[in-house]
Amino acid sequence: MHSPRLIAPIAMLLAACGSSNVPGNQAPSTPGAGGKYDVTITRTSLGIPHLKANDFGSIGYGYGYAHAEDNLCVVMEDIVTINGNRAKHMGRDGSYTIVPNGVTADNVTSDFYWKFAANDEAIAPITANTDPDFQKVTEGFVDGFSRYVREIKQGGHVGRHEACRNSTWLREITPKDMYKRYFRLALIASGSVFINEIANAAPPVGGGSGDGGESTPALTPAQRAALQREMTHANGDCLRCGRPGHMARECTAPVTKTEPAPETKPAPSATALAARKAARKAARKAARYTCYDEDSDDNMDLAPMELG
Repeated sequence: MHSPRLIAPIAMLLAACGSSNVPGNQAPSTPGAGGKYDVTITRTSLGIPHLKANDFGSIGYGYGYAHAEDNLCVVMEDIVTINGNRAKHMGRDGSYTIVPNGVTADNVTSDFYWKFAANDEAIAPITANTDPDFQKVTEGFVDGFSRYVREIKQGGHVGRHEACRNSTWLREITPKDMYKRYFRLALIASGSVFINEIANAAPPVGGGSGDGGESTPALTPAQRAALQREMTHANGDCLRCGRPGHMARECTAPVTKTEPAPETKPAPSATALAARKAARKAARKAARYTCYDEDSDDNMDLAPMELG
């Protein structure tokens, strides 16, 4: 197993066996994990976090804590969404947009879709088949992220995360939340594109809905004949042999392939060839003299670029 070790100068230590000072904030509390994690987080002058640890769980722990520092409200709103609780916490009349695919849905529609799509049955295979090392990363991420949430609820990090620090939906997260979030990311370019269509789907007009013992009526002979014509060709002919009376999947005629005739272009005349040659010659001559014109004020003195 490769060690997930990222080298960086020591700036902040998040060890489960002790507390440490976070610049600009009060010292974080000990999470009480019995020395389970040991990770160092260093931020560059631009605020980019670098992690140093010797095991996957600790890397996840530092990643979760740093991610909460930078994106607490964004991640928590996403977790509310994938658990189908937007209407409960943010109102039935609200809406949101899935930025990567541009789909906008109201909160009730979104809740229906995610409770339908990201149910326990859908999440179970992801949880069971995730690589063991990544399971440790996920568990560590949950613990690190939740530690930061606890610090917020204890009054830490004053002035930060005003959009959610006092909200009813700010809570510690669980591994199940994260596996649902992985599942959601897999649906961004597929199922979640059709949130509104799936949530608001209805049976065809005139068909039985199945409620109250109703059933969809059988096709009449005329309807069946019309459907068969649509499944074959506009004039009722087989798509393979062109004969009427049967569909292509029932056709027994041998299949013959006809290669299309190669496209031929007329050869250019001698006059056209001479004209092309003269045009190319004139273009080369013009380019030769416009690259550097001694009488022009537009010439540039280009110095060589030195690469050290």
